[in-house]
Amino acid sequence: MGESEDKSEIINLVVWKKSCRFKIYALYVPPGSKPNLSSLSIDNKTIVIGDMNAHSTRWGYGDMNAAGKEIEELLNSSLLDLIYDASDPPTYIHYNGSGSTPDLLCVSTDLSPFTNRIVIEDPGSGHRQIIASIVIQGQKTKPHYSQRKSWNFKKADWVVFRRLTEEKLHLNNFDFSVHPSRIVSQLNRAFLAYAKKLNSKRKSKSLQMFLVGKAG
Repeated sequence: MGESEDKSEIINLVVWKKSCRFKIYALYVPPGSKPNLSSLSIDNKTIVIGDMNAHSTRWGYGDMNAAGKEIEELLNSSLLDLIYDASDPPTYIHYNGSGSTPDLLCVSTDLSPFTNRIVIEDPGSGHRQIIASIVIQGQKTKPHYSQRKSWNFKKADWVVFRRLTEEKLHLNNFDFSVHPSRIVSQLNRAFLAYAKKLNSKRKSKSLQMFLVGKAG
């Protein structure tokens, strides 16, 4: 099978959690396949997870294959963010003892600040499994109940806030070749992070969601 042939399997699920609608794509891309990802509709609260057999230096490989190129193009042209930490254990152990990470987790930019990727031991499939833990702040516990959030702006240190944001938001820290929504998301995350740090009073509740991605 050449790399121009697509043998991918895609399952689309819609999950409701505390009045929030999540769209989940579970992918399996066989080795050597070039996936056609045009059927993926990426918008808010979208999760893409699975064994993609995609090679890219962005997630620890020394090369790039056809699947890796397609995944990278999807990341660069849509609202998706890759959730990956180089310190995580590899999800696949080769016969020679080396490891790689064919199992990926991507989420829309509105979810990425609240998403953690957890790698657990192999349950017998030949791959370690990945779990997406999503904790969203400020969700309502009941549809009819609205909780008031407040910020104590009087106690904020605006001099420090300005210094931190100017350092973080320097033009050299941005890649302007990516989707504009990803840049906006990066700006929002920076403002929110420093606002939380410098404003002491904020009320919120959380919504927690776990997804398990099975490789293979």
